Amino acid sequence: MPTGPQKIILINAGKYDFAEIDLASTLQIVGPNNTGKTTLINTLQFLYINDQREMDFGSYTKEQTRDFYFRNQYSYILFECQSVQGLCVFGWRGASK
Repeated sequence: MPTGPQKIILINAGKYDFAEIDLASTLQIVGPNNTGKTTLINTLQFLYINDQREMDFGSYTKEQTRDFYFRNQYSYILFECQSVQGLCVFGWRGASK
């Protein structure tokens, strides 16, 4: 069984109230402008880049990006990943201002 990310789950994060995206197979992201396609792709940085200083969200500052993805303390970005030891979940949670 291949290892790596199997799902992304966004709860009150970015443009999404709730989104669950299956990454275990081929994925095509299609939609009109300003519907969250880039938001979804940029979310992968939270899994693959362990140093926030290395993350790139275009012209937005790190603070603007945090405010966008983590609207409040009930905002979550979760990654369900298959490892050699089994299924695990990594996540980021918003913090209250």
